[in-house]
Amino acid sequence: MGTGLFGSHHDPRTPHAYAKALEVASTFVGLCSLPTAPHDRLVHATRLVMLFLWLDDVADDERLSASDWRSFHAELKLLTDGTPPSRSPGHEEWFAWLATVRDWGARVPGSCAVFLQALAAFFDGLDAERARRGAAVDRETYFAIRRETIFFKVFAEYWRVSLSVDLAPEYEHEVEPLRDLGCDVTIISNDIGSVIRERADEDLNVVFQIARDRSCSSDEAIGVAIDDHNEKIVQYRALRKALESRHSNHHLSTYLEILDVQVTGNLDSMLALVDRYPECAPHIGRLQRIRESG
Repeated sequence: MGTGLFGSHHDPRTPHAYAKALEVASTFVGLCSLPTAPHDRLVHATRLVMLFLWLDDVADDERLSASDWRSFHAELKLLTDGTPPSRSPGHEEWFAWLATVRDWGARVPGSCAVFLQALAAFFDGLDAERARRGAAVDRETYFAIRRETIFFKVFAEYWRVSLSVDLAPEYEHEVEPLRDLGCDVTIISNDIGSVIRERADEDLNVVFQIARDRSCSSDEAIGVAIDDHNEKIVQYRALRKALESRHSNHHLSTYLEILDVQVTGNLDSMLALVDRYPECAPHIGRLQRIRESG
């Protein structure tokens, strides 16, 4: 069984599957990126999301043995440490993709390092998720894993590099809690939107976790998750306002906008991608946004 990055064991890129994945990636990138982003950066971002979608499918593939997954995961890790490609055409393709990001990152080496760390953590998060498939995990562990695999950090840090956002070192520890809140509200909203799709196999999902912990129905659990999301949005607004009040800095302002548009765009993406998030509109409509309308 092949385990190259686009190996024969699991290649969803039939014309139909590729078109569906491209629709998801293009919709997400269009709605979760700054409107002023250059076209070439948007194209590169779309390729990144295509990678995410495919890797997510591979990690969920039960046909892949434990040993094959270990080999596959080790190959993924080569992408972030600068090791020249030597194993598969897919590795070469994504090594070349990362080479472009590294070129952009030469202007902002600190931001590039944060992006590569986020990408490596995403790969390890997939490994952790796969290891816990079918097992009950506590809330703290669940969110710790999902903060890496939800892809929020990787996508935000990609834009930080590609737009040459250079955060001063003293800002790093200040933006981390805001970014974590962005991850958490995205986890909760995605899980709410994915309930119907994931109900059959009881995938890792905060709604199912709440239902188990409280011995309640999924509808009641969705209500609890919505309240949790909205409380975190209030916290996000307050923390963001505090950051802006303490600092007046163009790079920081741009980074905050990157986080904002991703949080809001994720909700719009779910509403737009009705095949991927069926019947989610009533629930998504109850979720607060960073900037309230009206």
